[in-house]
Amino acid sequence: MNLFYMRTHDGYKFILVGSMTSYGSVPCANWDADTGSVLSHAAFQPFRWPMMTNDSSIWVDVKVKVEGNLLLHLELRGYRTDQDMTVQLNYLNDALVMSLKEVLFVPACVVTIFTGWRVVASSFEVGGRIYGMDADRLEFRFRSASDKVDVACSQVTVPSTWLVLSRVSGPTLIQNARWCRERQARVEGPDQTMQMSQLAGIHAHWTAATEATGIEDTGPRIGAVAVESHPSNVHLTCEAPLLKAPIWS
Repeated sequence: MNLFYMRTHDGYKFILVGSMTSYGSVPCANWDADTGSVLSHAAFQPFRWPMMTNDSSIWVDVKVKVEGNLLLHLELRGYRTDQDMTVQLNYLNDALVMSLKEVLFVPACVVTIFTGWRVVASSFEVGGRIYGMDADRLEFRFRSASDKVDVACSQVTVPSTWLVLSRVSGPTLIQNARWCRERQARVEGPDQTMQMSQLAGIHAHWTAATEATGIEDTGPRIGAVAVESHPSNVHLTCEAPLLKAPIWS
């Protein structure tokens, strides 16, 4: 499990980073009276029981406590996908954050996941003050191979003085980021990864005609296509047009 959480307050920046790896596991529990009695324990409180069926969206409850006091409480729901979960509850105990300041503490983390009629629960322990205006950020992932559970959530809330750009990738993203940094602007950009859908969109204009007009146009052919945004960015192509055979009666 990985958890990264950042929240900006007046004069304070709260950053929480946690990671846990377990090399052993047990089968997940069923939704029954024994599981209910365990989750009713004070260690899991506050706890809101979800309404679940076999077709319900996956539900995740994450709590971080300091000496029994609730510091952070998140509720995530997989309405879109399990890898892009919706944040239903994002509670941070402001009073506890202000009292911590530069005191060394060891938080405890409790994670409970409901998927259909199955329940996965895990807990572990992990072991100042920073100025600046940063985006409030939440990144969470929990993967349990034996239970076939893999959920994730990523959300960013930026201050009102920030400029947000979306759907910019590839060389255009690099050029825009360089232009901004040369003018002393702060830029936070995504990883330079090219998704298959983006590649398909780039090459759509020359992959549309894939049907051969005659037998002489069939067979593989290799070429290269230059990307207009960068002259040295060349994509190799390999295609084999199809020939629609006549229908014999």
